[in-house]
Amino acid sequence: ANNLTLNYKDAGGVARNNTLTFAAFPTIGGAGGLVVKINALLVPAGVWHAGIFCHSLSASTDLLKTGVLDALLLVNEQTLMITGDYLINQLIARAGDFLDRICGRNLESAEYTLERYDGGEKKIFLKNWPVSVVTQISSGKMNAIRIRYTSATAYNAYVITSTTGVTLMVDGRDVGALVGADLTFLTNKTLLPLANAINAIAGWTATVAATA
Repeated sequence: ANNLTLNYKDAGGVARNNTLTFAAFPTIGGAGGLVVKINALLVPAGVWHAGIFCHSLSASTDLLKTGVLDALLLVNEQTLMITGDYLINQLIARAGDFLDRICGRNLESAEYTLERYDGGEKKIFLKNWPVSVVTQISSGKMNAIRIRYTSATAYNAYVITSTTGVTLMVDGRDVGALVGADLTFLTNKTLLPLANAINAIAGWTATVAATA
């Protein structure tokens, strides 16, 4: 074969075609390649979409929705040049479905905390797998900061703790956010700065627990 013919019907139902010769477009990828030409066809506009399926000897990288992927600069490199994200979305979905079937479970990224240590002295068995990152391993619990709401004007007040920081709630509102207070662990890396930040908010007191 020395050409590629794309058949279609125009608005009036008449059969027509676009013929692209390999002599005019000798490469698949690149600025003057066949894929770019197909994606740029104006008659009929927006109908044809083309991409390159790349096979490389290199380790693959995550399939991010960038629209442009390469094979890590090897000799056999091909570049996926895609108009829009449609084709790359299809590749991601198909790869994900294949992995789900092979593993027998739905692989969704999620964070888990408070896993119980039941593996004896040398082993930890996690209920949620596979594990990609372990951010912290702790043993036991102890009091860190005692927090109280002292105002008598509210119906209810409580504290929410998470992996990122502390939230002070009064009558269903985040009072820390209302006054622009930063109660995150990223900013307050130790207990004392966090307690001071809480004490700066009207109606709240915080005391660091004794460590002795």
